[in-house]
Amino acid sequence: MIGEEGGEGFSRLALPLEPSVGEPVTSVVHSPYFQTAVDYFQRTDADALEQQRLVECLTAIDQQSVDNLILFESEKYPGVKFPITTIDVEKIPPMLSFAQRPPETPDAVATPIQHEDYVLFTAWAYPPDGHPWTAQDMVYDRVISELVKASKPNSSVRVHVVGYPNCLWGQLTPEWVEGLKKTGFAQYGEALSDYVNQIASESNDGRIILQTMSMGSPITQAVVDRLPDQTKPRARVLHDNPAGIYPGIKGFEMLAGFIGEGGIRKLEAKTKQIGRAGTEFYQQMKTVLAARQIEAIDDPEQLKLKKKAGLTDAKNAIKGTELDTSEVRTFIRKGILDPTTFSPLDLFRYISQSVMGKSYTLNNVDDRDDDQIGNPRYHKSLQIAHRSFHNINRFRAKKWRRMLLRVSSLPKERDQTDIEL
Repeated sequence: MIGEEGGEGFSRLALPLEPSVGEPVTSVVHSPYFQTAVDYFQRTDADALEQQRLVECLTAIDQQSVDNLILFESEKYPGVKFPITTIDVEKIPPMLSFAQRPPETPDAVATPIQHEDYVLFTAWAYPPDGHPWTAQDMVYDRVISELVKASKPNSSVRVHVVGYPNCLWGQLTPEWVEGLKKTGFAQYGEALSDYVNQIASESNDGRIILQTMSMGSPITQAVVDRLPDQTKPRARVLHDNPAGIYPGIKGFEMLAGFIGEGGIRKLEAKTKQIGRAGTEFYQQMKTVLAARQIEAIDDPEQLKLKKKAGLTDAKNAIKGTELDTSEVRTFIRKGILDPTTFSPLDLFRYISQSVMGKSYTLNNVDDRDDDQIGNPRYHKSLQIAHRSFHNINRFRAKKWRRMLLRVSSLPKERDQTDIEL
């Protein structure tokens, strides 16, 4: 297993989180999701100070995701490079305002740090997308959701974001592309299980949560299949809007998803805003990463391989990979009207429960008001996310506001309360 940045050797996972090539980046490159996230937050009742806290928080997330980027290369597949980054939640404002952990006295009994590592596997994306910032809205939401948990004494929470080798900063080999045609997503599992196992070996028996989005589900399943038995009890899997999980003829629902997504991305205002921001993002990120000797890999041979790999991944998703939830505790969240996983039975159950008086809502259950939390009426929803009928709306501004207010109002010591989020 080799970590590589511009040919310079360094710790395989770059832990502790310090760049190993060049100096930390000083100029901030915001992800294409940054302005949309700010716009959603401004629609709440947040005052100017709260809005400033959010901007500082999102900026720090974007900054860390650049500074901590590595190119991961498994020994099993030399020449195939995955761009992966890590965000340390303790280094995100307002966490920086907390007092440091008190130094231990000679007679004190050392309290082990409770580690929790999230590994995010994002959706399918055609090159040059598929990099760690492809779903930065998912990263924003996860980091902010973990702020209160990270404020506990002796707690360490990190969020790792996996990019794929067919993205602009990834690298492929002809052998990898041929392997995708023969074995589907198995190669991803063999390569990325090395990364997850390395996290497991360094996290002091802490929990490892593999969070997926769309086509990240079959990739994550391939990883889980290859985790050692001693790691599986520590692992959890969170499948959000999974895709490519139905073998056989039902897999052709993926085609409806591709067609629908393509149409919505051309029509929906916020989606177009994110798309426009992507052009400037690529220009800025190329310059910033080149200063750290991480060059965009876009020569004609690599572009050809990446396009082949992207199309092969899409075909493999249509073929489907059945999820095995027997060995690792697994949670699945999907939309009732999501065309990639649509089930007439699910819709029938929804309608039946509504007729029986268990009415649900068209409101976004992922962004509830304080008085709606705990209300069964807001536990299921038919609402479509702002930018998709497949993807989940990650801009949970009301929840973000609660998390930021909670952490900001804590005393300048670690929160001692037991909090379940």
